[in-house]
Amino acid sequence: MRHAVFLVFDDVAGCARVRISSGRPKSVRDVPLADSLSAWIRAENATLAVTSVSAEAPNAPELDALQADGFLGAPVYGPDKDVIGVLAAVHSSPREWAGLHGTKLENLAHLITQEIMLRASFETLRLMSAERVRMNS
Repeated sequence: MRHAVFLVFDDVAGCARVRISSGRPKSVRDVPLADSLSAWIRAENATLAVTSVSAEAPNAPELDALQADGFLGAPVYGPDKDVIGVLAAVHSSPREWAGLHGTKLENLAHLITQEIMLRASFETLRLMSAERVRMNS
């Protein structure tokens, strides 16, 4: 079974909050950051493809939390251009990821980043407009 997940980093709790959005019932879970594939993606600021998590990274919490053996993840950026999360494709069994898979996932992660930036820009404009109205009153 394969599905898409979005992991958002929660540094206070020391975990990544996981939203599973396709292939399974929608749910939210926590994945500890220690030894996680998501933390590697964040630290290296790079896409990561793992054919078999059980063989290549047996201590990765994604293996149990997501029931994922095949893992492909790309960074998603916030308004400060820092990695705030990971968009991932996961598979319940080992999976060879082609270069095209990584490229497509990176493109989707980029679209999510653009949406985050757009929303942050709108919020900034809203706050500036409210401040301007307040100053002119």
